[in-house]
Amino acid sequence: MSETMIPTEKKLEVLKNLLESQEFQSSKYKKLIEYLVNANINGEELKETTIAIDCFDKDSSFNPAIDSSVRVYLSNLRKKLEHYYLTDGKKDGLKLRIPKGHYQIEFITIDPVCEPGNHIFYKRGFFLSITLLIIFLGFAFLKGSFFSRLPANLIPKSDEIWTDFLTSETKTIIVLGDYFFFSMPYAEGRQSYIRDIEINSKADLDKFLLENPSYSEKMTPTYHTWLEENYPYCLAKILPSFAFSETNYEIKLSSEIQLADLQKYNIIYIGPYKCLNLLSNITENLNFSYHLHQGSSSLNFHEIESGVDHVYDWKTNPQTNGRNDFSIVLKVPGPNKNKFMFFISEHDFGNISSVKYFSNALKLQEFEKDLSSAHFEALFEVTGIIRTDFTIKMLHRNELQSDFKVNFGE
Repeated sequence: MSETMIPTEKKLEVLKNLLESQEFQSSKYKKLIEYLVNANINGEELKETTIAIDCFDKDSSFNPAIDSSVRVYLSNLRKKLEHYYLTDGKKDGLKLRIPKGHYQIEFITIDPVCEPGNHIFYKRGFFLSITLLIIFLGFAFLKGSFFSRLPANLIPKSDEIWTDFLTSETKTIIVLGDYFFFSMPYAEGRQSYIRDIEINSKADLDKFLLENPSYSEKMTPTYHTWLEENYPYCLAKILPSFAFSETNYEIKLSSEIQLADLQKYNIIYIGPYKCLNLLSNITENLNFSYHLHQGSSSLNFHEIESGVDHVYDWKTNPQTNGRNDFSIVLKVPGPNKNKFMFFISEHDFGNISSVKYFSNALKLQEFEKDLSSAHFEALFEVTGIIRTDFTIKMLHRNELQSDFKVNFGE
């Protein structure tokens, strides 16, 4: 349908849906998108200076050659629209877009996107493309093996730790921890994407800007998050068992998780301590705490049986450049008969090693030998370097009793 044939009420309906979405809770972006839609409806010709004055309260001295704030906001607005139409607005038939290099918005009609199946998921980044390839090859292997023999290295469906995921009718969300990035201008008309070790979420960024208001017009969040290279290795250990057991699962980024997911679904998290985001609502109820510092980090683990607090920090071997990692593996019950299982580390080889350990039938038997509860939190020390794990050793384990519950969101 030509844009000139789209009724005004339809355009206003698109605007209403955007303004009510989670994506557009920022007052600045609400004001900007509303301004652009009204300009489209009224047939107004927009320029960078008019947007700056009308929408961002700039005065007549505004010089776009010096102040790039309008371009930055529009660039972020494009990303917000892109993310909205991949999530809440994926079924919208009439969509809004802003062509790059332009300030005028366009309305386009697109056939609604079909609801994806249980095993289809959208992810950003090169390494998730690799993950898709590994998953495909894993499924092909399972299909070819089905008529010949039981595939090797599968997690038994009856395993005490994994049975709640492999046999459950409740969907399992496998959550990959993604790193938060923000954008800052570094040259005229150019933007940089920056990772700060102490800014790991939008909430962290808001706190930083509150404490450092001089950066408020320079730093903006971006949806270009980053994933560690270890995730394909970890998923390749778990997904064949899920596929063979016909487990209902989905894959999400930790930045996409909502409170409703924690209340409704089984959750398996794989990733760094610093990327837990909303999932920290679960770990803060447990007996360990991770402390992030510039240049150094530390981990406190409270051993229930002895009542002793153990403190560990990360080190690098100056001769080999090998490192140690402290990986937490935990399984705890959720609030509605759902289950949570986490693989948390600081380095990539920590996750690789702990996932390998818990997807190996012999290692599982060893771990479960003296385990009297299906719920636990265990601390492992792993040595390795760059996605290569050398050794893994369990340091401590807390068994959590059957009446243990994680409470959050209350």
